[in-house]
Amino acid sequence: MIRVGTFNLNNLFDRFNFHAEVTASPHVRATYRWRLDPDRDILPPPEEGPETDEEGAVLIEGETPVHIELSPQGRVVRPKPPRHLEALLARTDRLNADVLAVQEVENIGALREFNSRLDAPYRYVVLIEGNDPRFIDVGVLSRLPIRSAISHRWVPNPDDPGRFLFSRDVMAVEILNHARTARLFTLWVGHLKSKFIDLRITDPAAIAAAHQRNDDKRRRQAQAMHDIIEAHHAATDPYVVCGDFNDHPTSATLNPLIQGNLNLRDVLHGGVRVDFERAEGDGPRISNPEDQPNDEDWTHRLSVSNGPDVYERFDQMLLSPTLQPAQTGARIQRRTHWGKNNAGSDHDPLSVDLDLNP
Repeated sequence: MIRVGTFNLNNLFDRFNFHAEVTASPHVRATYRWRLDPDRDILPPPEEGPETDEEGAVLIEGETPVHIELSPQGRVVRPKPPRHLEALLARTDRLNADVLAVQEVENIGALREFNSRLDAPYRYVVLIEGNDPRFIDVGVLSRLPIRSAISHRWVPNPDDPGRFLFSRDVMAVEILNHARTARLFTLWVGHLKSKFIDLRITDPAAIAAAHQRNDDKRRRQAQAMHDIIEAHHAATDPYVVCGDFNDHPTSATLNPLIQGNLNLRDVLHGGVRVDFERAEGDGPRISNPEDQPNDEDWTHRLSVSNGPDVYERFDQMLLSPTLQPAQTGARIQRRTHWGKNNAGSDHDPLSVDLDLNP
């Protein structure tokens, strides 16, 4: 049995946690002060005795070049706060996926650091840098061997061939059995265009136009995913298509992928009867009636001030025809805290269980 999951880790950045006020993204000379844990770190031999804090940890000072990054909105990009990170680690441990697709990770260093802090770290860690201006990429963590990872970050935008279509990439990762004698399946992981628009836009016509541009790009990306996968695979190949697609499975923007020639099946809603529990149902309940979700079929919650919260299933998992008979279960791992601060992410992970011999 193999569990495959997808989880948007919500801005898992690899940055220093400091305060700064800058107007560009410069290289600067920064003074640092490291706190070294004597129980975990190798300390340099002291000359006259190192400076320590009240807990006995050694403090070392120095100066080094540091690159300060800014978000597109001009803010200094910071790492996830410790409380959020601990919640995210606990949810990932609880998911216990054998292969996990992740989204919104800044770089391979951030993903490796995250992986090292899990109760059972994954042996294989994959991330290929994309084109996103927010620096977020897709990646894969796997306990099963990986043979190859293919990026599609350079696919041109058909409406503007001088620009790339995918900002956050669509990555194909071949998953092998433990003996490395057979390919179990190919995992396709993507992160499609979001619905976000600049909050400074207030004109209704401009807001509608921005939403339309987002939808048009997401539809083009979904069509391109379909075409790339169709060209890559034979009809009998086993593969999983997953990620944060930023729209509901029945949306018009995702129709080119989900309702295309690939005959993919949504692990929760495929039109074919499957015996599994759609959602765990073990999460918290909201006391405010207007903020209750209408059903269990959601993976993303947007908290709205002065209005009902919005629940949508942005996260998808789709099976190729060859893999569909292997499905034995699927679940949305429901969060145990409503707030993103205590959940670590505004997404809930989705997973599928496959009856395959690893």
